[in-house]
Amino acid sequence: MWHHTATTVYQSLHRFLFFAGCYCFFLAAVSGFCLSLAAAIRFQIAPASALAFLFLLQKGKIKPFFIGCLAALIPVTALGLTDYLTLEQAFQSVFRNYHYNQTLGVANSFGKKWPGYYVQKYALLWGALFPALIFFCIKSGKERRIPLLVAIFIVFYHSLIPHKEVSFVYSAVPLLVFCAACGCYTHIIARLSPAAMPVAGLSLLLLFAFYSSYTPYLSRGNYGISFELQATHRHDICGIGLLTDPQADTYREIGAGYSGLTKHIPLYLLTSPEEVKTTQQHYNYLITSTYGESGSPGADWQQIKCKEDSVCLYHRPSGCDGAPDFEQFSQKLHTLSK
Repeated sequence: MWHHTATTVYQSLHRFLFFAGCYCFFLAAVSGFCLSLAAAIRFQIAPASALAFLFLLQKGKIKPFFIGCLAALIPVTALGLTDYLTLEQAFQSVFRNYHYNQTLGVANSFGKKWPGYYVQKYALLWGALFPALIFFCIKSGKERRIPLLVAIFIVFYHSLIPHKEVSFVYSAVPLLVFCAACGCYTHIIARLSPAAMPVAGLSLLLLFAFYSSYTPYLSRGNYGISFELQATHRHDICGIGLLTDPQADTYREIGAGYSGLTKHIPLYLLTSPEEVKTTQQHYNYLITSTYGESGSPGADWQQIKCKEDSVCLYHRPSGCDGAPDFEQFSQKLHTLSK
């Protein structure tokens, strides 16, 4: 009954929008809103979002494009207002991100990669199916040229930025898989017969090849963040220490520079067991990485859990002494960068 009612309502709404001449305007508004929302959440996507607006102009209609632009103002305005209320200046989060990473070079301190890094890395993740992905993207046809160009554009301008991470071009992956699936379908229809199974099979192969290759890499990089989240749910937490090798330029095993803390808890970056002994009064949870020679934290610490015997979470029963130092982590990074 509910299914029938929902279907009836949907069909009625569809007819109303269609006959009122508003359907294309509605789609344009949704497209503009979503593209702008993506740029507001991660402003590095803004150039690709702007290029994707060409969807609204591909048939030469100005009104849908104009309506899409108006809808795009909603997330942008919300971002500016949020920054104004929280940081006392509109779009301050964007300006700070640019200042820290471009002017001060904070991102580059976590490592630089060569321009072909993304192509090389994703070729390794997809393996033997990478040539098939490229081939069927080329065969996707003119109808898919916009999503394909957007995906290529994302990879291109991110390749110009010295600091690179696989996750930076995640937004291009579904576009490439979509274009490859369309190209595969078109290619099979042109030479064989309409068959869904080969297309679905190749699409699944592409996705599972990527998933099976990248999951271990992604999981290992999340161990530190996962342990941070576990520690924050402990009622007695007063600080977290991160013990790793000073030569680990990205600190990937302990979070690679990211944090998942949900509470106002200080983080301390440590590079030797001796440093742990002299500073442990400031924290009672410790995440260690066996990358290099970080070693055991000492007899005062009780092991809670380890991942692949490489990243471990420890707890010290005693509490913390002294005022929390929220500047130690950044000061330690600055010292190590010299």
